[in-house]
Amino acid sequence: MSQITTLLRHPGCMPKSTITLSHLSGAAAPLVLLLFCTPLAPAALLYNNGVPNHQAGNGISNFRTVDDFTLTGPANLNAIRFWLVFNNDDPTNMFSGNISMAIYNNAAGSVGTLVTAATASGLTMTNIGDGGGPLHAYQIDLNFAPVALAAGAYWLELHEGLSLTAADGSESLWAATRTGGNALTQPFFGNFPADLQPIPSYFGCSSCDYDLAFQLFDDSETSVPEPATLSLFALLAGLILAGRAITVPSTFRRAGIRRQSVSTQP
Repeated sequence: MSQITTLLRHPGCMPKSTITLSHLSGAAAPLVLLLFCTPLAPAALLYNNGVPNHQAGNGISNFRTVDDFTLTGPANLNAIRFWLVFNNDDPTNMFSGNISMAIYNNAAGSVGTLVTAATASGLTMTNIGDGGGPLHAYQIDLNFAPVALAAGAYWLELHEGLSLTAADGSESLWAATRTGGNALTQPFFGNFPADLQPIPSYFGCSSCDYDLAFQLFDDSETSVPEPATLSLFALLAGLILAGRAITVPSTFRRAGIRRQSVSTQP
């Protein structure tokens, strides 16, 4: 049987690292290549509530703030992308790096029972600029253990700090996305959720009628090979059993993997 030594450096490999294949039989090499370097399906976007409008935001440090979302089918949620906005482009002293989140059932249009809660520390922000508006927006990606949710309506709470009831006095604002929203807010020390009010009512600001920017994902999908890759794997396995010569497909060559021809012996 022929021998092959290949060094793979490819950002889509599982795991994302350098993998050395050495002293493998010709029959095994293509199979190992596919096992460790299969194109991965992208994260599944479960819900999109919009992106920042760079015009407004609502506090999530001194306030408890929630916004609603609806799932059209059952889903496993384990990632949230949202944005904070600030009045300047250097919010170093305005964000602790800690975010607490909670998801609640919907109770006839109000916040209902708690579904899940989590806190993440050491988070970093990505500056996406001011978008031509007065506020600089910063993207934050929050990951947590998967939560199985049935189809239906829910409420999402995001809070800056190590707990939902803590406040450090910073001016972290959850970015607004569009008008006509259902977001609710109250002081962090109030009676939650009984004290929640629509943002325009609480602040006496009719123009503050907006939704908040966030997206929900199931990023466990990124560990699942795409169907086309599984089909290719089956085809290669069949060719190996038939004793045919195997050539790494051009799609892998374009991705930065060197071409390897492997001949198997019947």
